[in-house]
Amino acid sequence: MSLRGALLEYLGAEAGITALVSGRIYWKRRPQGSGLPALLCSRITGGYGHLLDGGSGHAQPLVQISVLALSNTAAEAVAEAVREAMQGFAGDWSGTLVTSVLLRNEIDLDDPDQVGGDVGTHEIALDYEIQHAVSVPTP
Repeated sequence: MSLRGALLEYLGAEAGITALVSGRIYWKRRPQGSGLPALLCSRITGGYGHLLDGGSGHAQPLVQISVLALSNTAAEAVAEAVREAMQGFAGDWSGTLVTSVLLRNEIDLDDPDQVGGDVGTHEIALDYEIQHAVSVPTP
């Protein structure tokens, strides 16, 4: 399974997260009309470890998990549930060996209402470096 699929499956199995977002956990795009709060995941950067003679068998992409909610209080509660599940994790995600998960950045990115009101979407973006095992290419 890809890291993308493994991450979505892991987040969807965490009771503290699903109690707040139900099954609203997506990769890159949130379906139109889907409810909030929700999680939106995307890869910011990729990266693979190298040795002098080739790949090291490890990757360390930076993945952003954005929390979208109708209030800042709800966004903060979901962000905290994600942090508790992710920060410092090491173990197996559906066959993907994760060696380290590090929170690198946290950003508030509120989106104002389209008609200029004060009702908009509150967003907290959490950037995680996820170090995990990958196959070593053979030249």
